[in-house]
Amino acid sequence: MYRDSKGKYRWRLRAANNEVIATSSGGYHNKSDCEKSIELIRTLSPGATLQMEQKD
Repeated sequence: MYRDSKGKYRWRLRAANNEVIATSSGGYHNKSDCEKSIELIRTLSPGATLQMEQKD
């Protein structure tokens, strides 16, 4: 999960080789809404983990 240039929360799903295989279709104003979306993906993708990304 990370914040985009407009300050909205987004997520990326990465494969074991770190390749991005899916992204959120839009940004979320609230972190909790983004987390709910991630939980849905986790339900559909057992073994997925959450990593917070920091922008430099």
